[in-house]
Order: sequence, then C-alpha cells, then structure tokens
Amino acid sequence: MLTSTDNGAPGPQTEAESAPVLIGIRYCGGCNQRFDRGAQARRFVQSLSSVRFTMVRSGETYAAILLICGCETACATVTDLPPVRLLYVRSVHEADQVLRALRDR
Repeated sequence: MLTSTDNGAPGPQTEAESAPVLIGIRYCGGCNQRFDRGAQARRFVQSLSSVRFTMVRSGETYAAILLICGCETACATVTDLPPVRLLYVRSVHEADQVLRALRDR
C-alpha cells in the first residue's frame, strides 16, 4: 500500500501501515469438543490474508484475541490476557459470524 504525501505523490509506507493486524489465538482445554478447533483456526488464517494470527504469547500487542472453545462452556483461561477485544468461537456458527465481522472491519 502506498500513502500519499502533501503533493499527491506516493510516499513511503509507515511501519504501522505495512504491519499486518495481529490477532492472538488461544484454545480451550479440549475436554468436550463439539467441532474441530484446529480446522476453524486454519479457516481464519486462510480466509484473512491481511491478518497475522499467532498463538497468544506474553509481551505481544494484539488487536484482538480469538478464543476457540470446543463447546458452550468456553473454559479457555482469560485472566492472564491483555485488555483487548476477546472474540469467542464456541461453534462453527460463531466462527462464521466472527469471520464475517473481521472481514467487514
């Protein structure tokens, strides 16, 4: 992506403009899975090329964190997460909704 300078000529990209959006992924414990959590994570990665997904690590800055939980209990630990938007996926239907919301942002 090129940005425009004051005279209308293309300018260099800033670091913020060239860096993809970073979304962390965290899974639940998997004790009562009702759908393939890994397949849904891969679907997000393949569908959103402008987003970089990574497993949640301390010290990273995320735009949001995707919590992929295998059932409605949604037992993924969140107490240690930074204060960012948490996107819960507890079913294939919710995965569809979250994916659509991320595409439309």
